[in-house]
Amino acid sequence: MSTNKLVGGGTIKKQVRLEPDVIGRLSQVNDEVRSLLLYALFVAFFMLLYVALSGQPHEFGLMSKATGSLIVYSTPQDAYLYVDGRYRGQAEGIFQIPHGSHEIRIYKRGFKPFEAQLILEENDLHAVSATLDPLKTR
Repeated sequence: MSTNKLVGGGTIKKQVRLEPDVIGRLSQVNDEVRSLLLYALFVAFFMLLYVALSGQPHEFGLMSKATGSLIVYSTPQDAYLYVDGRYRGQAEGIFQIPHGSHEIRIYKRGFKPFEAQLILEENDLHAVSATLDPLKTR
């Protein structure tokens, strides 16, 4: 039994008694909680590192932005899609883009690039079809 003295006088008496198996279970729970917290910190660190390097926080839902869909078709098919100066992949497919105003560029070496301005609203669907003309050779 332990006794604590109060500032204004008097005492508080308390009795705490834990069975050995309870102490063992509490220790096991603490180890599991510690492992889960460490795992969560590990995952969060690498998610934030990815966001910092990619500049695309919406991919993890962190600081998520409302998006719309951009469907892109191009001729020739192996051209590249850039949105606001950032490479997004081959210019054939469906891309999730944050809503707002964007500069779309479809590029392939040896062809005149396709460029367009696009305003995408939340949950909007836009299709862009581009035919790239070959550059004139001398």
